[in-house]
Amino acid sequence: MRDHLIVHNGGGASGRLAVRQGPWTYIPPGGNRRPGAGPKGKQTAGSQGPVETSSGELYNLAADLSEATNVAREHPDVVARLRELLKRDQEAGRSRP
Repeated sequence: MRDHLIVHNGGGASGRLAVRQGPWTYIPPGGNRRPGAGPKGKQTAGSQGPVETSSGELYNLAADLSEATNVAREHPDVVARLRELLKRDQEAGRSRP
């Protein structure tokens, strides 16, 4: 059994892959999110400026189910771990064991 899930984040062909593990969702840099946008590019009341950093986007779903606050800067260790999981699965061409 795997401890993480690769998901297609965003809509259509312009969406991108993301990885979920425990309460965390990591979305790598690039793609179709726009500054100040929450989930799926929608403007949210709690948005605090640009949601994407050069590290990508990291959300703690236990505290922020709407993915309104990017916490990548506060948790670089989680970003590094999830980035590596996503890279490994992309290079393998699948996420199933």
